[in-house]
This record gives sequence, C-alpha cells and structure tokens, in this order.
Amino acid sequence: ACTDRWVHNAAAEPLFVVTSPTNTHLLALIDQDVIPEARSQIGAQRRLTLVFDREAWSPDSFRRWRAEGVDEITYRKGKQTPWEAADFRPYTLARNGQSVTYWLAERSVRVIPATRKRQAFWMREIRRLSEDGHQTAILTTRQDVPAEGIAEQMFGRWRQENFFKYTQAEFNIDHLSTYA
Repeated sequence: ACTDRWVHNAAAEPLFVVTSPTNTHLLALIDQDVIPEARSQIGAQRRLTLVFDREAWSPDSFRRWRAEGVDEITYRKGKQTPWEAADFRPYTLARNGQSVTYWLAERSVRVIPATRKRQAFWMREIRRLSEDGHQTAILTTRQDVPAEGIAEQMFGRWRQENFFKYTQAEFNIDHLSTYA
C-alpha cells in the first residue's frame, strides 16, 4: 500500500506528487522527499512555504525549517483559550470572482517544544472567528504575508483536497495510470 501527497503552488496548481509507503510519517516525508523536490523545482535561494494540517505538528521541525529557509502554515495543535470577539476584524478578499470575508485576529505567541529541551520560540498566530463562535487557530513563521493571505492559504488547502477526493470518487483518478 502507498500514499500519494499532492504538492501544489500558491495558486492551487499541481507541482508534483510524492508516493510513499503508508507508514511514512509526514515529518519524515517532508524532510526526505517534499523539501528536496520543492528545492529542485524552485531553487535553493527562494523561501519555501509548507501548508499542512496538524499531522506534521513539530515545533522542533518548525525551528529547524525556519533556519533552512522553509516556513510553515499549519493549524495549532491542542486546546486554546478563546480570544475576545472584540479582537477580530473583518478582512475581505476575492476568490474566483466572489467576495469572501474572514473575521481574523493575530498575535505573536511563544511555542514551547514538547520535550522542553529547547527554549520556546515566537511564531505568529492568526485566528478565524466563525459565525457560530468557533475559533480556528493557525500558526506560521511567515511574517511578510497579511493575515488574510495566511488564512486563505490555510483554508485553500481544503479546496485542493476536496478536488482530489471528488475526482477520485467520480472519475476514478487513481486508476488513470494503470490498465485497470
């Protein structure tokens, strides 16, 4: 058995796919396959931003990647104390000709590695407030992208994931490269 990891650019256009054994931990896959392949495509000097879910949560990796010119955008793992609703502001952006508004707030937060063997370090936390009051926490080392850009990249990965789930279910995309 194997797992395919589709890698896209910021415009949600596919760049490459990494196929690995199903037991490959996402952090090992990122270090051994995704970062080297991305570097071969974009060059060693350009900063690389990885957008992924909680499965790859690793403050130690975040710190190391940052030093290597790799940023990340990911959901914050664990329970967080809710922020005050008054902290959130509306940010409107265009997506596919439609207007989308996110209610966002941001802060710098100290991230403490689980082993506590290394000192805590600072990351940027951006939260989205949903209509039902739920707060989605995003952490990133990117300091140069506006909050709404970070939120759009994080939530945009769902559009990509849903696209591939749909094409797999409706068009049997997994069998396009076989004789099945």
